[in-house]
Amino acid sequence: MMKIYEITGMHCSVCKNRIEKSVKEIKGTQNVSVNIMTNTMQLDGNYNEKEVFEVVKNLGYGIKDKKENTTGEKSTMKNHRTLISIILLIILMIFSMGEMIGIHTPLKINISMQVILSGIILILNKKLLKSGLKTFLTHSFNMDTLITLGTGISYIYSFIVLFMNLGNITHDILHMIYFESAAMIITFVGLGKMLEERTKGKVSQALSELMEIMPAKANVVRNGKETEINAEELKIGEIFIVRTGERVPADGIVVEGRAVLDESSLTGESSGNVKKLGDKVLCATVNTQGHITCKAESTGEDTTLAKIIKLVNETASQKASVAKLADKIATIFVFSIIIISVLTFILWYIIGENFAFAWERAISVLVISCPCALGLATPVAIMAGSGKALKKGILFKNSKALQEAGKCDTIILDKTGTVTKGKLEVGEIYAYETDEKELLEKIYSIEKKSIHPTAKAICEYAKVKNTQTREVENFEEIIGSGTKGTINGKQITTGKLSFVEKYAKIPEEEKRKANEKARENIVVYVSENGKYIGFVILSDEIKENAKETIERLQKDGKEIILLSGDKKETVENIAKKLGIKKYGSELLPHEKAEKIKEISKNHKTIMIGDGTNDAVALMSAHVGIAIGKGTDVAIESADIVLMKENLESICETVKISKDTLKTIHENLFFAFAYNIILIPIAGGILAPIGIYINPMWASLAMSLSGTSVVLNALRLYKSEKETKIEKRKIKRKEENKMQKTIKIEGMMCSHCENTIKKALENLDGVENANVNHESGTATVKLTKEIPDETLKTTIENKDYKVIEIK
Repeated sequence: MMKIYEITGMHCSVCKNRIEKSVKEIKGTQNVSVNIMTNTMQLDGNYNEKEVFEVVKNLGYGIKDKKENTTGEKSTMKNHRTLISIILLIILMIFSMGEMIGIHTPLKINISMQVILSGIILILNKKLLKSGLKTFLTHSFNMDTLITLGTGISYIYSFIVLFMNLGNITHDILHMIYFESAAMIITFVGLGKMLEERTKGKVSQALSELMEIMPAKANVVRNGKETEINAEELKIGEIFIVRTGERVPADGIVVEGRAVLDESSLTGESSGNVKKLGDKVLCATVNTQGHITCKAESTGEDTTLAKIIKLVNETASQKASVAKLADKIATIFVFSIIIISVLTFILWYIIGENFAFAWERAISVLVISCPCALGLATPVAIMAGSGKALKKGILFKNSKALQEAGKCDTIILDKTGTVTKGKLEVGEIYAYETDEKELLEKIYSIEKKSIHPTAKAICEYAKVKNTQTREVENFEEIIGSGTKGTINGKQITTGKLSFVEKYAKIPEEEKRKANEKARENIVVYVSENGKYIGFVILSDEIKENAKETIERLQKDGKEIILLSGDKKETVENIAKKLGIKKYGSELLPHEKAEKIKEISKNHKTIMIGDGTNDAVALMSAHVGIAIGKGTDVAIESADIVLMKENLESICETVKISKDTLKTIHENLFFAFAYNIILIPIAGGILAPIGIYINPMWASLAMSLSGTSVVLNALRLYKSEKETKIEKRKIKRKEENKMQKTIKIEGMMCSHCENTIKKALENLDGVENANVNHESGTATVKLTKEIPDETLKTTIENKDYKVIEIK
C-alpha cells in the first residue's frame, strides 16, 4: 500500500536524490518518490518502516508519518526562532559596529555580549548546524554543509583569536573576531528558508487545497441504520447518504434522490451539476442542494481525488529533461565549492594578503554558493505549472507532458465526444421489409451489451419507447466497426456500412437514402442472418466554442486535423463547419494510430480523444489528451486529462505548458548565472579594483537566491492577462449576438430537448438553441430579432407550454 511520509531538512535535488537512492536500497521498498516542493516521500511495498526511518535520519533529515499533522506547529516554531534570531542579530550588530555609529561600550562588555548573543543565535539554529555537521561527517554534502562550515569556521576562528589574546585585549581585536559574521550567516539563511517555504507553500497551494478537502466522515447505511464513520473505513458496495452542505466521501453512483453538486474543486467549473438516479458522483464534491443516497464504487486511495493528488505529486517529483545537467552539477557542487574555498584561501595567502583577508574570501565562497537555486529551478516551476493547471481542471499526469504540450505544432482531434458533445440521440429509424418495432427490439437487445456511445443512445431511446429485449448469445463487439450476436438462432449485425456489408447486401437505394438523411449525422446499419433489415440515424451537436477554440489554435500556428471512424460525408461536414482543412474518415482504431504515427515523424503532435477506440491513438502521439468524462481506458492511456468537457481547455493546456517551460529555462539561467558570476566575485577576482563581498552580504545573497527562483515560478499563477484578454474578446463577440431565455413546461427527457431544439433552429434568425429539460429552459442565440410570439408558437406547436421569455 502506498504511504506518504513528511521529510524535513531537504533543500535541493541533491537531498531528494540521496534519500531516494538510499531508501531504494532497503529490502521490500518500491516506487520511491521524493518531492522537495511538498517535503514528502511516497513509498510502496512490503518493507520495515523502522529501517526506513533509520536510513533517512542517518542521512541528516527528519522523517515522520504524514498523518501526524504537526507541520503547521513546527513551521510556526521555526519562524519564531528565525524572528528571535533577527532581533538578537540587530542587538549584536549594535555592539559589533557601535564604534562606527558613535555607540561606545566598554571593550570587555562588548566582546562578552558578542559571544553570548552569537552563541544564543547558534543554539536557536542548532538543528541546521547539526544537519550540516552530519552531512559533512558522512560525506553526503548539501547546502547545510556549506552553511555549517562557514558559520562554524567563523565562530571557532573567533574563539581561537580571543583566547590567544586574553592577556592583551585591545580594540584591534574587534577587527579580528567574526562572531557577528557567524550569527549573520545562520540568521540570513534562516530568513531565506522562511521566505522560501512560504513562497513554496503558495506555489503548491492547489495541491494543498485538494489534500485538505478529502472528506473525514461518511454517513453509511449498515443493517438498515445510518451510522457516521471515518471516510477511510467506507467499503466498496456500501450505501452512503449525502445531505445539503456535505462532501461526497467516495466515488459512487446515485441510487436514490436528486442533488446539485459543486465539482469545482476537481473540474474547475463553478456551475453546479444535477445528479440523479444512475449518475456518477466524485469524492470531495459538495452537495449544494438536495439529498442523495449513493453506492460506493471507489474508496480511499482509489477515488478520483486520491488519484489526482498522487499524479500531481508524481509529476512534481519527476525530473525534467532540461534539468539533467543541473542535477549532474548539483551532485558534485558542494564538494567542488569546499575545494574552491580552500584554494581561494591558499592563493590569497601565498600572494601576500593577510590572514584575515584570505579567510574572508574563503568564507564568502562557502557561504554565497547556492545549490538550492539549481535544485529548485525545475521542480518549483513544474509544481507551479501543474498547480495552475489543476485549478483550471487540467491534470498533467507526468512532467514530460507538461513540457512537451507547448512544443507541439499539430493537434489531432477525434470527432465524437471531442469536437461534438458526444450526446448522441436517435433521430429516425428506417425499417426495410420488417416492422420498426421489431427492428428496434433486435438492435436494442444487441446494443445493450455494448458501451459505445451509439449503443448508449439507442438504448436510451428504446427505454423511452418501453421496448422489450430478447436473449442474446455469442455477443461480440468489434471496436471501431460494430457489434454482432445471435437472437433465436439468427445472427444480428449492427454497425457502420463497411462492417454490415460483410454480412449482408445493402440496396444502393437504401445507401442513398441513408446518406441524404444523415448528412453530418451517424448511421447504424442492421442485418439479420445475411439480410439487410434497416438503419438508425443518430445526431450529435458540435460543442459550444469549438469553432472559436480551433480558430485560436490556428492563429497560434497549430495545424488542426480531424480523424474519425465515421463516414466521409459526416466528417467532411463537421470539418467544414469548424474550419478544419485536413481530416480523415472511416478509420479503424489501428488505422487512426498508424495515421498519427506517420504525422508524428515530421511533427510534434497532440492527440485529443475520449472513447475506448481512442486509447491506441492517444498513445501514438507525442502527447495524448483525454476528455475527463470519457472512458476509463482513454483516460488511462492519456498524458493529460481535461476535467472539463469544453475545448477551451486545450488552449489553456498549451499556454500553461509554454509558460512552465519558459519558467524552467529562466530559473536555470538565473541559478547558473548567480553561481558563475558571484562565486568568483566572492573569491576576490575583482578585489584588485576594490570590489569584493564579505561573508555577511554573501549569506544574504545566498539566502535570497533560492527564494528568487520560487518567486519567479509563482509568476505562473499571475500570467492570466493574455487569457483574460482573449476571453473578453470572445465575450464581446457573443454579446453582439442577441440571446433569449425561454422557460418551458412539459419537457421530460432528452428527446423533448431534441424536438424543441430542432423546431427552434429551423426558424430563420436562430443561430443555435440550447435546451435543458432539467432546468426547463431553452437559451436561443439570434442573428436577427424574432418576435416572442413566433418563438412561443413554434414551441407550443410541439405540445409544450411556454411560461416566460426573457
